[in-house]
Amino acid sequence: MSAYRFAAAAIWSIAIAVAGSKVAEVGMDIVSRRAISKRPGHFRCTEHSFLARSGNDIAYRVAGSIRPKHVYVLCHGLGTSSNYLLLLADHLSRAEDTLVVIYDRAGYRRSRVGTSFPYSIVESVNDLEDLLSNIEELHQSVVLVGHSFGGYIAHRFVEAHPEKVDSLWLIEPTHPQEATLSDQRREGVLAVTESIRMNTLLARAGLGILNDNRPTAKGLSGNPYSHSVESEIPTGRTWRAMKREWDTISALLLDGTIGVRNGEVPTRVITSDDTESSLAVQQELFRQFLEDSQPLDILVGLNHHSVLLSRRGVLAVASRIRGEHDGP
Repeated sequence: MSAYRFAAAAIWSIAIAVAGSKVAEVGMDIVSRRAISKRPGHFRCTEHSFLARSGNDIAYRVAGSIRPKHVYVLCHGLGTSSNYLLLLADHLSRAEDTLVVIYDRAGYRRSRVGTSFPYSIVESVNDLEDLLSNIEELHQSVVLVGHSFGGYIAHRFVEAHPEKVDSLWLIEPTHPQEATLSDQRREGVLAVTESIRMNTLLARAGLGILNDNRPTAKGLSGNPYSHSVESEIPTGRTWRAMKREWDTISALLLDGTIGVRNGEVPTRVITSDDTESSLAVQQELFRQFLEDSQPLDILVGLNHHSVLLSRRGVLAVASRIRGEHDGP
């Protein structure tokens, strides 16, 4: 075989491999966007979307009572979507007087980025405000629940609009001064930046299947929605949305001058013992979200992912949230 034919054959093989990866990625995108309510025995919900003032097209799912006493609005973290919260939404929606709303920030799952501006925290706060305005049932008691970066967005929302929320639950919330705790944390921010950059490039080249999803997968014990969570991790959509947000978040973390303050809304913080014990001062950051007399709620034997992805973690979280609002 001539050098020319050999090179042509090599290029053709690479093209086929990339095309195959593209097909695999599209297939996983379709799975991640599929209405979970169509699967027998799974979280039964209705799918909706609206155009936010930002220009973003925001998708959300609603399940539960048509005459709710409590409405739970769940905010997902960085690099995940509402699929990550399906198990918690499932458990919370089982109460007769409860409505649960889970939504996707711009770029994740079915939500689309429509703004031409770079990402900002204000964009997410405004999109969340527009979500609440688009749901008629939200004139009832609203309980806002946020995980990780979604927790920080929920906190910022409550700071800006305390009149719209009755209580706030933060699960392993991101604190804007986390990177100031140690040199190791600052180096971690830089490592995440490089990881997101490389994985975004892989996804763009159609090689998203090579992205490592094992850290998240380890927390999926007993979760019937594990496929929905895992299938969207390697997709280009997820990595592009993550990079868009992380460019802003990393600058916020490395700056370290912005703090948090107690608001007018009752707030609880749930954390895993794995995160809480990673650094002694981590507790102090979490407590900044709370009133002085309010303790942290520490769940033993869990980590940042398993607290919401494992059945044991979700049962513990859901029982605390429901117990707080259902009364004796």
